[in-house]
Amino acid sequence: MNTTAEPVSTSLVECPALLIAEQRRKIDEIDTQIAELICKRYACVLEVGAIKKAHNLKVHDPGREALQMANLSKIAISHKVPHNILIFTFKMLIAMSRASQGEKSNERLVMRHCKACDWGTYGLDDPEGSNYRVCPRCQMPLL
Repeated sequence: MNTTAEPVSTSLVECPALLIAEQRRKIDEIDTQIAELICKRYACVLEVGAIKKAHNLKVHDPGREALQMANLSKIAISHKVPHNILIFTFKMLIAMSRASQGEKSNERLVMRHCKACDWGTYGLDDPEGSNYRVCPRCQMPLL
């Protein structure tokens, strides 16, 4: 019986902490890119708001939002990602965009306190279409 252990290649077995650190580095890079894109998006939102104001157009365009949500769902499905991840994120961006464009009737953008996870949030429209908003952290209804 041979009791000597075969040497294990370090390329096959790596330290979990190093693997996690590498993935977190990638996440940080992506987060920076996302933040920069959101800032660019916001500049465009302000331009669209100025055009709407100059031409006395409504801020809210439900048809456009429906098309965006359908497109986001397709993107999520094509990447095998739960569509709620994109829908929640973009619903918040859209709601904040409408507020930035001067929409006065968006009372849903009042800061609320989530009783479930003890977090202050504006919440997100429930992607299932109910009339309540959910906490983006724990997805519980904000009452």
